[in-house]
Amino acid sequence: MKNIKKLMVGVIIVHLVVACAKPPVAGNDASMDENSFPKASAAGDNPLSSASGVTIYPADSDSGSEFNSGTGFNSNSGFNSGSGFNSGSGFNSGSAESEANDEFNDPNSLLATRVIYYPTDIDTISEQDKPTVQKHAEYLVAHPNRTVRLEGNSDERGSSEYNLALGQRRADGVKKRLLVGGVREDQIKAVSYGEEKPVGETHDESSWSKNRRTDLIYAPE
Repeated sequence: MKNIKKLMVGVIIVHLVVACAKPPVAGNDASMDENSFPKASAAGDNPLSSASGVTIYPADSDSGSEFNSGTGFNSNSGFNSGSGFNSGSGFNSGSAESEANDEFNDPNSLLATRVIYYPTDIDTISEQDKPTVQKHAEYLVAHPNRTVRLEGNSDERGSSEYNLALGQRRADGVKKRLLVGGVREDQIKAVSYGEEKPVGETHDESSWSKNRRTDLIYAPE
């Protein structure tokens, strides 16, 4: 019986020792209460100071200095701005105006004359038509991507062989003058249709005078 009492006393002593050895609960430490830290107010007011002395401003996702601000990636000065790729001054601007100002489309320019006429059996360019051919030469030099097809023609009188040869000489005469004016040879093609492409259909001088010609046919841009 004495041994049982001694055992019970020993167990009680062990429990008391273990209980005394446990650390204090952090939540009960008065030094850790909520008054130990300053409270942050609205963004921009009363910044916090870290232990190292660095001032820390509370983050605010709606702040004007974030990426969504007026100067950020979505700002008015971004890719979709008035001066961007879709603006009025973009890639498609000015093309219509440039075409309208092209001298080639001016009805008062010598370039508007694209037919050279000849007297009967003549294949040389007349003095009055030389300025016109020269103007076409200047235009082709200034626009190296443009090409022209010279089509020589004749009236119906004479054999088909003769008229084909005469039409070719007429086209070649215009080509030679364009080359002298500085036009590249690969910009020009000279062919003959002889009497096969008449403009006038009557069998008299009023039609024949229209059929003795070289047409300057420009390829589309």
